[in-house]
Amino acid sequence: MKKLVYLLLVLIISASIPASALANYTFITTCNDAGICTTKLQKSTEQATTKVSAVNKKLYNQLRGRIIILSERNNEAYYVDADSLNLYRLRSNTEAFQILTKQGQNISTRNLEKIQAGIIRMHGHDSDIDGLSDKFEDAIGTDIYNFNTDNDTYSDYWEVTNGYNPIGKGKYALNKAYAKQQAGKILIQADNNGEAWYINPSNLKRYYLGSKYEVGDVIGKLGVKILNYNFNRLVK
Repeated sequence: MKKLVYLLLVLIISASIPASALANYTFITTCNDAGICTTKLQKSTEQATTKVSAVNKKLYNQLRGRIIILSERNNEAYYVDADSLNLYRLRSNTEAFQILTKQGQNISTRNLEKIQAGIIRMHGHDSDIDGLSDKFEDAIGTDIYNFNTDNDTYSDYWEVTNGYNPIGKGKYALNKAYAKQQAGKILIQADNNGEAWYINPSNLKRYYLGSKYEVGDVIGKLGVKILNYNFNRLVK
């Protein structure tokens, strides 16, 4: 009987709220010692804004392009856009992957190769067992079935991590000045399969964002922890 009364109350209260807004509310039921219960509709406090804007330009310039972690707020993560004053809340690895790739700017493979590749951890199948996932190898143009694509004495993994060209002779034509211009940006490899890369401002290396798993590694390993005090200065 109590369950039926509760359901009726929920239906009555729900009818007073537009369906489009109902997701922003939570039903709160409290009971006293006599077993008398009351139910009310409370606006959820968890509907944090996905995007906020920085107002402290000096602090923004120090953090632009970085992923910041609020350690005093259960490690909330934000991406500080490199080209605007916007900060994007990264609630989960899946949402972060969607948000970050949407902020991407097109770049050619030729220009992308001017930036040293960085590797945190590989995810996905590795057909030739060379330490590079098949998806990563598709992005850099190496043979997923040959651990030494250019048939020299070095594996594809060794060449990539040391700045050498795994599909040709010698090193990549790395350009630190160009990498610095791209620092903090999300770059989309437009002339390949649209792969996304994050240019880490700290070491000017590019990190592959192939899925939510790589994004999670980037957030966890490259994110910069800041205090609530500084975050509040940044956005308020």
